[in-house]
Amino acid sequence: MTEPPLTMLVTQRSDGKDVASAVWEGRGFMAVSRNGATMKLARRLVEAGCPDGPWQACGAEGVRFHGPSLHGLAKWTIWEGDGPMRLARYVEKPRFPARDATQDGAEPLPASAEASE
Repeated sequence: MTEPPLTMLVTQRSDGKDVASAVWEGRGFMAVSRNGATMKLARRLVEAGCPDGPWQACGAEGVRFHGPSLHGLAKWTIWEGDGPMRLARYVEKPRFPARDATQDGAEPLPASAEASE
């Protein structure tokens, strides 16, 4: 029996950014992006342990687009450089600990890490 596709709902905010959301194993996931919200959402789902399989992105008018591999979708993003937008391989940006624990709800560094700075 074929697994039904994971369904992502895609809407647009008043500021023009796309919002993609999905429910997997009873948990809600959401991603906001100027372009590529479905790809960003796919990365969040993969990080949470969602298995690979078919997916579909739906708007008010029905299915907008679909694909055979959620994990494959997670490997892509939309690149917005000096030229026209284009599809590009996603490269994760390094995450650095916040200097101030009050910013963005970050956890403070352990005392041993602070001593080495």
